[in-house]
Amino acid sequence: RTAHSDQFDISLSGSKNKIRYYTSLGFLNEKGIVINSYYKRITSRTNVDYQATDRLKFMSRFNVAYTNKNNINTGKVLSQALKRPPQMALYFPDGSYVYNNGGQFNPIADAYERINETTVYDMLLYQGFEYKLWKNIVWTGNVQGNYKVSRTDELEPGRLVSSGVTSGSNKAVLARKLAAETYINWNQDFGSHNVNAMVGTSVEDWYDENFTLEGSNYVSDGILSSNAQEIKDVANTVSTFSDHVMAAFFGRFGYSYKGRYIFSSNLRYDGSSRFVAQRWVLFPSASAAWRM
Repeated sequence: RTAHSDQFDISLSGSKNKIRYYTSLGFLNEKGIVINSYYKRITSRTNVDYQATDRLKFMSRFNVAYTNKNNINTGKVLSQALKRPPQMALYFPDGSYVYNNGGQFNPIADAYERINETTVYDMLLYQGFEYKLWKNIVWTGNVQGNYKVSRTDELEPGRLVSSGVTSGSNKAVLARKLAAETYINWNQDFGSHNVNAMVGTSVEDWYDENFTLEGSNYVSDGILSSNAQEIKDVANTVSTFSDHVMAAFFGRFGYSYKGRYIFSSNLRYDGSSRFVAQRWVLFPSASAAWRM
C-alpha cells in the first residue's frame, strides 16, 4: 500500500504581567507500506517562565509523550509475498486465511496476526532559574527528571510457523534519569575585545531495569500475558538492572578580537562510577580560529 502520515498540532502561547507561557498538543499517525504497520504518537509540552524580579527568573518545563508502534518484520512479510506465485490462493472460499500453501506461508495473515507491539510512556520535568549577580554576570541552575516506561508484547501464532507451536514474550523497560547543574557566566566587552568565562558543576544519575518473560504453548492467542504460557523459556526469562552516576566540574574561557580572532579553552574534571581504574579524570581542550 502507499505509506500515509497524518499530523495534527495545536498550540497556545501568551504573556501577562511577569508570566510567559506556551503549551502544545500534537498527534502523529504514520502508516507504512506494509499493511498493518503503524506508528502513533501523542505529545504534550508546557513551558512557563516567571520573571520574579528584574534579576531573578524561573523556568518550568513539563513534557509528556505516548507512543504505540507495531514492529512488523517488513523484510519477512515482503519476502513471503515475493516468493509466492501469483496464482497461489491466500483465502479459502469462506474468506478464512490459507495459512500454509505448499510450504509458503500467507504474508497477509503474518502482517495481521503476528504481534510485536511496543508502547512507551515518557515524562520530563524541568525547573531552572537565572539570577543576575551583576550586569554581565549571570548565575544559572536547574534540576530535571526523566522517567520512561516501555512494554513490548510479542506473539507468534503456531499457524504461522512450521513447528505449529505458539510462542511469545513480554518485555518491559523502566528508565529513570535525574540531573542537576549550576554555573556562572561572565561576558564583557572592552572596545574591540570580548572576554567571556564560565564555571560550574553538575551531577547525573541513571537507573534502568529490564524484564523479559518468554514462553510457548499459549492456552489462547487472545491472551498476550505470560500467564497464558504453558511452557516457560527459562533460559530467556531474565531480569536485569543498571545504575550509574556522574559528577563534573567544568569551566570555559573565551576571547575574541573584532569577532575575527577567536580563542577558546575548556576544562572538565569528570567523575563516574563507570571509571574503574581512576574515578576522576581531567579533560582539557583548546581551540583557535581566524575569520577571514
